[in-house]
Amino acid sequence: MSSGRLSWNGVQVPLRNRPKLLFYLEDGIAPHPDLSVGAVLDFYAKIFGRGGNERDEALERFDLPSYASNRIKSLSKGTLKRLLLSLAWLAHQEVLLLDEPFDGLDLRQVRGVTLSLRDLTRCGRSLLLSIHQLRDAERSCDRFVLLNSGGVVVAGTLPELQVKIGRPDANLEDVFYALV
Repeated sequence: MSSGRLSWNGVQVPLRNRPKLLFYLEDGIAPHPDLSVGAVLDFYAKIFGRGGNERDEALERFDLPSYASNRIKSLSKGTLKRLLLSLAWLAHQEVLLLDEPFDGLDLRQVRGVTLSLRDLTRCGRSLLLSIHQLRDAERSCDRFVLLNSGGVVVAGTLPELQVKIGRPDANLEDVFYALV
């Protein structure tokens, strides 16, 4: 898809205003590879107008204190992912679009990140997660838009999707396979 429109609260958002509303965290990037985790967090905290306490909270929340002096280029995939998620945590935008937020994380880290993302929603922020692993989506999200071959197959809550396929016990994978 190379075009479209974005509406928020029933109002179309012009292209120039989208960065004020939406923060996009791309999968597989490594910002500032020669800087330390702490320096990158300091930099982005300043960009986002966050104080030292918020920077420290992001460091703790994503289990990064022991990596503060490590250079970005030396991080494992999972540690880098947690750093990127901490940057999204610091961002000021109301909507966070996170691409594969659990990729590279072990089960314990997935649980911690899921809890942190839920905390963001309790603070009034909205999350759009692009996830290929439907079990991770089911654990993390309240509503789903299932895609196949670039098109929307179905959208709704899990109970709504279960009703749609006539299986009240179905998980998200069952729903997907029943509809494609």
